[in-house]
Amino acid sequence: MANQGWKDSENAVQFADGRLAKPPIAVVEVQGYAYRARRELAAVLAHPGHRAEANDLLAEAEALRELIRRRYWRPGADGAPGSFALALDHDKHQVDSITSNMAHLLWCGVPSQQEAEQVAAQLASPAMASGWGLRTFSAEMAGYNPISYHVGSVWPHDTVIACEGLRRYGLDDAAMRLIGDLLDALSIFDDRLPELFGGHHREPSDFPVPYPTACRPQAWAAGVALAIVALCLGLQPDVPAGTVSLNPVLPRGLHRIEVHGIPFPGGELSVAHDGDGTKVIEAPPGLRVEAQAGPYG
Repeated sequence: MANQGWKDSENAVQFADGRLAKPPIAVVEVQGYAYRARRELAAVLAHPGHRAEANDLLAEAEALRELIRRRYWRPGADGAPGSFALALDHDKHQVDSITSNMAHLLWCGVPSQQEAEQVAAQLASPAMASGWGLRTFSAEMAGYNPISYHVGSVWPHDTVIACEGLRRYGLDDAAMRLIGDLLDALSIFDDRLPELFGGHHREPSDFPVPYPTACRPQAWAAGVALAIVALCLGLQPDVPAGTVSLNPVLPRGLHRIEVHGIPFPGGELSVAHDGDGTKVIEAPPGLRVEAQAGPYG
């Protein structure tokens, strides 16, 4: 398999002019996963007192973060926002396509704030945001095909990962626009999102175009509903500390969100949020529910 990322089809990694990248290929989001994995494991090790090992992992993570930013970042030309390259090819040249892969770096926490804002501008552009979700591949690229598997279609899980990343950097408006688009698609698909669907522009089409062989139901797509709930609530549990923080924000068309039975040690948490604010309906004894201002994630 030449493309060792979730977009594993043979034409998924191509340059802006349509040329296929020559393997071995280092796709950008996998580098971000390696960074986040070190950060997350460091947090786990720190709790039982393995501080030295945790610090070593944090140092590794920071070195990797700077390497990713140095090797993959592409400054914008003529006033356009910059972006992260899709991959490095066999010769370690940047694969210059604009894709959703770089949104996974936001989820991982790799970009600086300034870089994240430029990535967000790319993701919000008509070339990437179809009106039903986030395209995998920019409509401005030579190889774009809205009904392809990985070079122009919309995958719901990919859109939600991007939105989690946008919220991580406090870019809530961009995140909620995409979530609102995805919820519109959800209603047309009878509240059961498929694995993927076409990346055709919302206008003049008034419905998301089904992908002929998409699985429905499919695990990634089914998980999107839970991810949207957590994302809209800004839910961040810290079980060892006995706290959960909430930072709610709602997309267009969604005026209230209410969740019951979130499991915690000692009981369940139930919360609601609407225009009047956030209400804790039920909480386990000793669990502190805190409002969090600022970025989520």
